[in-house]
Amino acid sequence: MATVWETAKTMEAEGMAFYTKLGSETPNPEIAGIFKFLASEEEKHLAFFDALSKGKSYTGELESDVISQTKSIFEGFKIKSAVPAFAKDAAVAYQKAADLEQKAVEFYESLLTETTDDSDAEALEIIIEEEEKHARIMESLVDFVRTPGEYLENAEFNNLDDEF
Repeated sequence: MATVWETAKTMEAEGMAFYTKLGSETPNPEIAGIFKFLASEEEKHLAFFDALSKGKSYTGELESDVISQTKSIFEGFKIKSAVPAFAKDAAVAYQKAADLEQKAVEFYESLLTETTDDSDAEALEIIIEEEEKHARIMESLVDFVRTPGEYLENAEFNNLDDEF
């Protein structure tokens, strides 16, 4: 499974780089903060898979509160009645991130069916849940960028944590 862990590390490194890029290109500091946080989450996942590739155990924390942090940002926009401006291609970039997260979920679910180690399986389940959160956030950002005023009016962000 060593090659599989290397593939997972590559996926996480690419995700980290993509979120770092989005964070640096996003003019809104709150949204940029979400991307920086997501980049740090991908970095933790990379460290997890790096440990597995070396036959070691990962001792760090894999679970995050990214959903509540994102929800808080959307609530702040609504309270301030502030709708940030976005570049025209932001929705495309955010959709690409959502698609990448969904592919990661599918890949890690396939790994889960192959592993025989209970601790690896438990950690993979946590990572799958975290990647699902990331996908949900990105899908919400796509909706927000496409129709920001409507998104805040409908308070769709309140549904962010329904599945988690």
